[in-house]
Amino acid sequence: VFRALVTTTFKHQTHVEIQWYSGEEAGLLGSQAVAKSYNFKSSSTTVMAFLELDMSADFKPGSKDAIALEAPGYPTGMPVTGNGIQNIHPTGNMMSVLAFSWRHPLEPAKVALAYAYER
Repeated sequence: VFRALVTTTFKHQTHVEIQWYSGEEAGLLGSQAVAKSYNFKSSSTTVMAFLELDMSADFKPGSKDAIALEAPGYPTGMPVTGNGIQNIHPTGNMMSVLAFSWRHPLEPAKVALAYAYER
């Protein structure tokens, strides 16, 4: 997605940020720091939308980075495919599982690219 955005001749009408966070399971440390730095009520940074494509580590309700940006009021989204949220982080979710596919991440990447262009 990043490569497609930076190598295209299309000129974006808005600023697009691609962010990576750490410290999700420890309490959304990275995403909360970013959300706080934007200072929702008085910031000159306008967040039109936040899209999360995280599918790793343990899932606990309230532990997704989208929540850190949703709480102060930023519009967020997190697409989930397959059988739903309960199957994102099972302990048996490994590459050796029959349903694992290296090609599947292309689908959320298409969503992310469309999201960036639409924003």
